[in-house]
Parts: sequence; structure tokens; C-alpha cells
Amino acid sequence: MKFGETFTEYLHNEQQRFIENCSHVEYKRLKKVLKSCRTCKSLHVSCNVEQEASNDQLCQCQSCPLCDQTFFSELMKEASDIAGCFSSRVRRLLHLHFASGVQRYLLRLRKCFKNDQQAMLEEVRMLIEYVTMNATAIRKILKKYDKVHSSENGKNFKSKMQAKHIELLQSPWLIELGALYLNFGGLNGGQLDELSSHFYCHLNARPPVMTLMLQDSIKLDYDLTCAICLETVFNPYALSCGHLYCKSCACSAASVMIFEGLKAASRESKCPICRECGVYAKAVHLVELDLLLKRRCREYWKERLAAERVKVLKQTKDFWDSQANSLLPLALAVSAGSLSLQPQSSPSLCDASDIEARGVSFGGKDSTEFVLKGSHREVPEELIDELKAICQDNLTMDYDERQFHGKPQNSFHKAVNIPDVVVFPRSEMEVSQIVKLCDKHKVPIVPYGGATSIEGHTLSPNGGVCIDMSFMKHIKALHVEDMDVIVEPGIGWIELNEYLEPYGLFFPLDPGPGATIGGMCATRCSGSLAVRYGTMRENVISLKVVLANGDVVKTASRARKSAAGYDLTRLVIGSEGTLGVITEVTLRLQKIPRHSVVAMCNFPSVKDAADVAIATMLSGIQVSRVELLDEVQVRAINIANGKNLPETPTLMFEFVGTEAYSREQTQIVQKIVSEHNGSDFVFAEDLEAKKELWKIRKEALWACFAMEPNFEAMTTDVCVPLSHLAELISRSKQELDASQLVCTVIAHAGDGNFHTVILFDPNKEEHRKEAERLNHLMVHTALEMEGTCTGEHGVGTGKMKYLEKELGMENLKTMKTIKAALDPNNIMNPGKLIPPHVCF
Repeated sequence: MKFGETFTEYLHNEQQRFIENCSHVEYKRLKKVLKSCRTCKSLHVSCNVEQEASNDQLCQCQSCPLCDQTFFSELMKEASDIAGCFSSRVRRLLHLHFASGVQRYLLRLRKCFKNDQQAMLEEVRMLIEYVTMNATAIRKILKKYDKVHSSENGKNFKSKMQAKHIELLQSPWLIELGALYLNFGGLNGGQLDELSSHFYCHLNARPPVMTLMLQDSIKLDYDLTCAICLETVFNPYALSCGHLYCKSCACSAASVMIFEGLKAASRESKCPICRECGVYAKAVHLVELDLLLKRRCREYWKERLAAERVKVLKQTKDFWDSQANSLLPLALAVSAGSLSLQPQSSPSLCDASDIEARGVSFGGKDSTEFVLKGSHREVPEELIDELKAICQDNLTMDYDERQFHGKPQNSFHKAVNIPDVVVFPRSEMEVSQIVKLCDKHKVPIVPYGGATSIEGHTLSPNGGVCIDMSFMKHIKALHVEDMDVIVEPGIGWIELNEYLEPYGLFFPLDPGPGATIGGMCATRCSGSLAVRYGTMRENVISLKVVLANGDVVKTASRARKSAAGYDLTRLVIGSEGTLGVITEVTLRLQKIPRHSVVAMCNFPSVKDAADVAIATMLSGIQVSRVELLDEVQVRAINIANGKNLPETPTLMFEFVGTEAYSREQTQIVQKIVSEHNGSDFVFAEDLEAKKELWKIRKEALWACFAMEPNFEAMTTDVCVPLSHLAELISRSKQELDASQLVCTVIAHAGDGNFHTVILFDPNKEEHRKEAERLNHLMVHTALEMEGTCTGEHGVGTGKMKYLEKELGMENLKTMKTIKAALDPNNIMNPGKLIPPHVCF
């Protein structure tokens, strides 16, 4: 099978060669079969036995059973391979269009250098052209086969291809490609204009059709009518047999509820049209077609969405009512029995021994669950109306929006429920009014920033209202002489630094791309520059916070230091939205350094590299960054970026200050490196050279996915006193290297904080358990060294289970007391930070 090879040539613009080769590369063996058939026809039927024995591989009769078997088995294999490769290419293309999480941010960064839309449209054109050529070639060779054999076997084979779902021109992925192109709207000029004349869609016609004009005057009309409701398909799915249905209609036909999805259908469920069994398991969600309908038939789409939502709510209610009715007699019996056996003295509310009886498991001590459960009650209509009055159009109950906000983009943590409503406030007053209403109705609130957190901070286990702060991104005041700035929480740190650069100032924290100032405060984040400038705790001067009752509190003045009262600023920083919603932040700024030097060196082991990082800090040098990459991480960078770096543990430094001071620091560290088995010490002062060197570190996380693009990442975040760093990394590396999973190490070596990116297949339970085992091992090793389970990522839901061992029960009870005092109705981001087994 040469599909992959020739398609790669095609993508590298060797299109003419590709088209020339296409006519014979894939079907060379099939043509040999036809040639044998023509040869055998010319043989005399009355050949003797010896002649027959010498030609036993050539067919001797009109029906050609030998040729049938050889030819059709070869053709079926070719067609299956082509269909499989075509579908995987289209899936990858659609995944890029709807990219989320780390990939989404990576694509945003790439927009500065490359027009991804142009590249995607070009690939759409090539995919359509290629699949058309293959489909045409298959038709021609079947026709020729029938001509050679004077039979209709070739024509009959088409029905076999349809039964096997490998008929290329009937693939639902071709519909998705057409919808993708129409969603982009085409481009002006260039080859892509040729394609635009071949695509058109009449959604308001009866029936609604998408038409695709291909080569050789092939015209494909795809009927977009659902065969059950006889309306234009809404939230469309294509069953593996190729027939299109609305999701709700298909679920009804398969006797499953909409919220369960088509994959819940039994294998015996049949397609309503062709009556084929087992077609629901591999149903394809046509997301591009759905987006096309949403854009071109907005009113119809909204009407169907509202109707589907009503159905989902009714089915959900009926389902839980039936569950409750079936369990009620058992619950009453158990309740009566437990009351009769209960001791006269009630247990203390601070006693954690009754946790199992209370059904609390997720996030509790030694929990291994990663799906966050919670109780859910319907949001009152009265609250919805009141929120609409405040937010106007900046409120949505769209399922896709709620699903997006309820599923972390960079985290494997999940929740059973998603938010019921998403609001986008534009001012502090609106936030205050929203929170006050939610407190009145006792409806949970989840603040939402850049969605770059990885510990499940933005999950909505109890549903409720998600407050997306992305519209509050203004810079309210800049005080250049005081070196501080007042901003709203929705602005990103990258955007802020772009604004500050002309003034010679910058904000020194640098977490992941896409992180916003509000979220950075909530998680008490840091980054690679924390070794010099500190964490978010040291770089926030004051905050404005909306408390659970709607009151707005200013935590401090703008003075650089103050001894006035409790330090409410530090209380809120790191509270992860459990005490209030941040609406304003006053930040400490720094001058952009006059000069900097970036250096890089290699080591035979991670212990040697860590020892150099410790020795550098003990020397008194004020480094700006000290970053460690292990050999697996360097290998990932080589794969992702086509580099040829030595695949050994690597340290990267940044020195800032005057030109003379930076060079002096570089020379001192070079000497330290040479004393600890270091080699290949290189440094750069030129701006472009520094960017190229530092780009290696900045792209480290994205590079990991080049090794396993379909895997998810579990990222650890332990931090220990600096003197223990080398031992912790060495012990961890032994376990990581022995594991079956791909694991890379990235460390902020200057402050004892290191991350391990553990790549695992989310569809394999043994992979997830192994990743969890490695994470658990590193956390407990760090805690034994008087370290912490999280240096900068925060607790969320993923790290709650380690807090009792790290902080002690009295600490957690104190936190719970503060939470209860400020949020008595427990509406502020419930289920996060404080383990559920903590009482007071």
C-alpha cells in the first residue's frame, strides 16, 4: 500500500509526480492480474495436463474463480487502506480546526508566523482531489475487469464496498471536508478559488442538499434531511452505514437517552433505513456541518437547540425520578435499620472517621478517582431571568458553550456535571449583582479565566453559574514612576507585557500562554522567572474581591508595604475562587533588563545538572532563570522541531543586568559547570540567538505531544527545599525510566520546583493507573523531604488528597472555618481546595 508515501509527496508540493504515479502505484498488482487474465484467454482450452500444470496460476475459464479471488482480495485491501487513511487525515484536520487546550494556544502562537487557514484549505483541496482520483481509478479498473471477463462481478463488487463502508464517495468525511471549506468561506486568488466553484450548499431548499462537483464531471448531492423527523439535520451524526440523522432522532431510534449518546446503543440496534446492526458504535459527529447550519440557518438552529434542551431536561428528570423510585424502598429500610443501631451520642462533626458513611470519596485522603461527582439541582427560572436582566446578551445556555466551560482544556480531570449557565460580566458591579443573586438562590459559582489550569479548578461538579471574566480585560491605570499597574482580571500576562514594553517595564511572571491575571492570582502561580522575582504572592500589591454575599472588598492600599491589619491580599491569592471573585488587581512591575545572556550546557546525568543548579544558587549569583530538561525532553524537542541537540540532561541559564555584570556571571557559572562534569557550554548575547536558545525551553511542553500526539498529559508539580532537589530528581528518574509510559522532566531548578510530563492513553485504564502511581510516588517522596505537592499549579481537585499529609488536619480545619465564615452557603467554587473529609 503506497498511500502514505505518495500522499506525503503530494503534501510536499510534488503534485505533478503524485498525479502521474497515482494511476498505477496503488493498482500495479491488480493490473498484473488483468494481464494474466488476458493471457489465459488466449490459451487453448484443450491443452494437455502437462500444459495445464505449467499454467496453473492462469485462469482457464470465463468465470475466472482464481482471478476473482486474487483481484477482489487485493482491491478490497487497497480500498480499505485508502478509506482508513482518508478518514484519519480528515479527523486530524478537523481536530486542528476545533483545537483546544495546549494545542489551541500553540496554534495561536503560530498565527504570528504562518497562515494556518491557508494551509488547512490547501490540505482540504488535496484530500478531495486525492480521494476523487482513487474513487475514479477504482471505478475504471472494475469496469475493465468486467470487460476482460465478460462478467458483472466488478459491478457487484461496488455493493460489497458499500457494505464494508469503504465506498470513498459516500464517506461522511467528504461531507465534513465540504462543510469545513464552506465554513472558511473560501479565499480570494490562488488555486483555492478553483475549488470554491465546486462547492455549494442549499440549506433552505427542499430537500436541503450539499453539492460537490468533482473531476471527470462527477457530481455528488448529499441530502441533509434526517430520515426520521424529515427536517434538516440538527446536531448531525452519520452512522457507520453512511446515513445521516439528528442526534436526538438517532438516540430515539436506538432507544437511548440523548445525554447518554449514541455509543450507549446496543449492538443489536439497527439503522432505521438500511436495518444494518451495530452501526451506532462508530457514529461520526459531523461538527463542521453542524457549525455550517448554525451560521447559515441561525434561527432554525436556535429553535432546534431549545427543543433538544427541553428533551434532555425531561429525559434527565425522568431518569433520576425512576432511579429514586427504585431505590426509595431500599433507602428507607437502610435508614430505619441504621437509626435503630445508632448510638445515643452523636459523633463529632470534626471526626473524619464517618467519611465513608457520608459517601464522600473524591479528593479525600488517598482518593484515586479522577471524575468529580456532585449533587445537581435545576437552576431556578427566576434566577435565569434576573441574570438576563443584568447581562443582557452576555449570557448563554448553549450546550456547547457550557460543555466547553465545564471541561478543563489542559487537564485530564473530569466532572459529572457542567455549568447550567455561563455569564460574561463587563464590570465589577455586574459581578457583584450576579454573585448576590446566586447567594440568594444558593446556586454554585465557578469563576473562569484563561482555562489553562491543569488540576480541575474550573470544573462544575454541582452545575450552577460559570462566571467567565474574559470581557473584563482593561488596564485601568499605569503608574510608571511607582512601577505598578491596575488591571482587570481577564487580561492575559502576555497582552499586559505587550502594553508595558514601550514604557520599559514588564510583569515578571510567565506561566503558560493564555493564562490571565485573575487566574494567576487564584492559583498563586509563578513560572521560570520566580527564582529572581518571586511568585504571584510577592508581585500583587492589592486586590478587589467580590465576596459570596456580593460585597466588594479592597484588600490593601497601593503602598509597597503596609502593616495595617490582616493581610487579606495574601489570603485571597491562592484561594482558587473559593472565597470570592477577583475583579481588580494592582501589580508590582519591574524594569526591562538592560542586558541579558542566555547559556546552555549538557551533563551525563540529571543529578549532575541539579547539583550545578544548587551550586550556582549557593554562589550568590542572582540568576534570572535556571531551567533543567532531561534527555527524554530534549529528544521530544528534536522530534518536534527537527533539531539535532545532544540528547542528554541540559541546563539553561539566563543572566541579566549590565553588560559587564551579565558576562561576569556567565564566566562564574561556566567554571561551576566544568567542575561538575558539564560540557558543551554555549551562550548567546545577540537578540535572535537568545530567542532561538530560549525557544527550546518555551516549546518544551508542546514538544512532548510530538512523541505521542494522541495521548493526554498528567503533569506533576512537586517542589522541595533546594538542597533536596538532586536527590528527588534522581529517585524520580529511576521510576520514570522503568515505566512503560513516556515521561519527561522539566524543572525550575533554581527554586526546587520540577514537573514531570507523563503521557498516557486515556482509553487505557492501565495507562492512567500507572501515571497516577508515578504522580503519587513523586508527591509522597517530596513530602518526605519537607516539600509540597504543588509548587505553582495549585490544588483544585487533583491535589486535595495530599493536603492532610502536607499541612495537617488542624491547618485544614482552620481553612474550612475561614471558608464557612466568608461563604456560609458554600456557593464559591465548591468541591475545590479543601478536602471533603475535613469538618469543623
